Amino acid sequence: KEAIIAFIYPPKGCVDAVEMTLADKDRLSDGEFLNDNLINCMLKRSLEQSELNLQKVHVFSSYFFTKMIQSAGKIRGASISKQNAAVSAVRRWTKHLGPKLFDLDFLLVPINEYLHWSLAVIMYPGASPLSMTTEGERYQNNEIDLVSDDEEEHNTAEEEDDATDVSALPSKAIENTITQPTFKSPCILMLDSLRCHNVRKVSTYLRAFLKAEYKKHFGSSESEGSIEERFSSDNIPIIAMDDIPKQSNGYDCGVYLLEFASRILERGLGLDPPNLGSVLPIPKLLGDGPPFSRSLFNQNYIRGKRAEFKQFFNEQSRLYKEEQSSSTKRARTSSDSDSDDVVVLSGPPKNLSSPPQNLLPVPSSTPLVSSKASEVPYQGESELFEVDRRKDVKNNDKVDDEAKNEIEAENDCDETINDQVACNDSNADTISNDAAAGQTNGYTHSKAESSVNIKEHVDLVYAYDSDSDSESKAN
Repeated sequence: KEAIIAFIYPPKGCVDAVEMTLADKDRLSDGEFLNDNLINCMLKRSLEQSELNLQKVHVFSSYFFTKMIQSAGKIRGASISKQNAAVSAVRRWTKHLGPKLFDLDFLLVPINEYLHWSLAVIMYPGASPLSMTTEGERYQNNEIDLVSDDEEEHNTAEEEDDATDVSALPSKAIENTITQPTFKSPCILMLDSLRCHNVRKVSTYLRAFLKAEYKKHFGSSESEGSIEERFSSDNIPIIAMDDIPKQSNGYDCGVYLLEFASRILERGLGLDPPNLGSVLPIPKLLGDGPPFSRSLFNQNYIRGKRAEFKQFFNEQSRLYKEEQSSSTKRARTSSDSDSDDVVVLSGPPKNLSSPPQNLLPVPSSTPLVSSKASEVPYQGESELFEVDRRKDVKNNDKVDDEAKNEIEAENDCDETINDQVACNDSNADTISNDAAAGQTNGYTHSKAESSVNIKEHVDLVYAYDSDSDSESKAN
């Protein structure tokens, strides 16, 4: 089951699409842990269904934080060395975002450690920390839509006095706002249905990641000390949410993570200023709906989410099969159109190694696979036989050409030998004539001596030429 692909999501050729297998479906049964594939797939589903401005949101893969802690675990030494190793392992994960990472409103980071899932949310990573801003700069958006003329007149009067004094606005106006005042300050929100994960460890690695990315893009325009201060634990605190739903078993943590992420992506997330005597901002869900609380959803709701995920899985599997079937049909149609000049006949029985010999020839009205009129294929002859025959013909032609070249080379060698023999005969005649001429001109050699000398000279010439002929033939 782990090797059989059930579907790919998103199905539109996304570069980081998730390949879901049939084994993943078993994880949706009650009592089973959700794996990385299911977490990543369902997070992408929630992101696609979100009505938020997706240019302001980024959802990391479940492997992001796992890669960080695994790389840090290989280092033995000071904490700073572990942080550097963790950051180096994921330095390319946000390459496509670049400096725009710090323009985002929040980043969702799934955490998987010790067989438990939780969700970390980095809020407003590019905003100025509380200690580095004035009170008035902390309100980035003060647009409020009122529901009555009386409230609008009251609001206009208050804006003339102090536009940022939210407490002066009518309570009814704040409750019915479409766009509420947003307090922006960087922080890390931790949503853990068991309060199991080490929040200090999570915040340390995430702040180290943010600091490294900030140095990469803005290090030349800001001092080292200022960057260190910006990403300190005081200026980017971690807020462990306690007033949230808690799981009552040891295996539903993944479903809780997905539900936390779904609520955030559906409604949005914001901050309220710290209460009197506190330094931590107060996270809140935006839009219509209940706030963060233990009663936000219950265990029966989580059980229903498993059934919903399984229905989604089945529907995506059906669509994937239909798409694969359509692709196969299109490929076959294209292949048939490309081979109009060849008639593919039904092949012989599988238990036969050669075509049957007692079959009738194909009627002359049927186009033949063979290109020669004298060759009539058997009925049932496969296109594979024709391909093999063409290969044999091609190979035979190649062998004939090589034999022809060898014969021509031998003929050239024989002609060379004949030319040398003729040349030797001519040399012998020349030597004989020279001997005769020497006798006429008063040489003292006798006729017998001249004949012996000529014979010895000719023998030497033929011996030399014979050795040359042997070498030529060997060559």
